[in-house]
Amino acid sequence: VLAIMTMRLFSVLPNSLVFEIALIFPAAYFGYMAVMMLEREARGKPVQGAADNASGVAIVMELAKRFKESALKNVDLRVLLTGAEEVEMVGMADFIRKHAAELDRTRDYFVNFDSIGDGDICYITKEGMIWPLGGSEKLLGIADELVKEKKFSGLKARPYTALTLDTLIARSRGFQVISFMALTEKLFPKPWHWFDDTMERVNLAKLSLCADFAEQMIRKLE
Repeated sequence: VLAIMTMRLFSVLPNSLVFEIALIFPAAYFGYMAVMMLEREARGKPVQGAADNASGVAIVMELAKRFKESALKNVDLRVLLTGAEEVEMVGMADFIRKHAAELDRTRDYFVNFDSIGDGDICYITKEGMIWPLGGSEKLLGIADELVKEKKFSGLKARPYTALTLDTLIARSRGFQVISFMALTEKLFPKPWHWFDDTMERVNLAKLSLCADFAEQMIRKLE
């Protein structure tokens, strides 16, 4: 809105009633967001964030423990816990920027876990709100084979285009990625950013199953 006002001041934008009416919508949206953020800072209370995204952290740490006890021979494993996903995924972007010299798009894979709460465990086939990007063909192929096993038959292959995940940053830069989430029938995570996101809403058996699946997928990749 500030940029629009500046351009109007210097006569860059057209002076028409239609254009001014069109500006009402982005102005109203950003105004609403500003009020919501102010209200959050004034009255908001912290939530546990058990599903989004302590569940993802738990699975990553469990996998790190398993691979330490039974090490991979041909794969170097790196544990990455990014922050700031809600503000343009700057944690992931900063990691890739700082480690650009050592990362290889043909050899490095990003396996992501986000919001393993209610719903079915899914491996995400594509993600992104406007121009969805597909996951790694190799990793998705391994996942498609694994779900044929009875133990993993309940996992679903699903797109996720409602919001963004950290892997979108890596995928848009040419890296091979796959994400795991728990999605409802409406393909949305739940609980999400609300007071019901507590430990009681996280099914530990579901976390264990997701970890088992990811472990087998990574070992097959090896």
